[in-house]
Amino acid sequence: MNPDFQIKKPKDLAKINSNDLGELLWWSYQFGITPEKLLTLINKLGNSSEKIKQELGL
Repeated sequence: MNPDFQIKKPKDLAKINSNDLGELLWWSYQFGITPEKLLTLINKLGNSSEKIKQELGL
């Protein structure tokens, strides 16, 4: 299995690294949304995990 496709916990929990598929999958799971939805929110709000949480009402 290619390690690029494994879910992995981010090193920096304050920022979402949308260039790392493993981290993107981890954040998607944490927020309960699809990676596509998460990318849409990142494009709208930036990569702050706190801003994304607030937008999702978490």
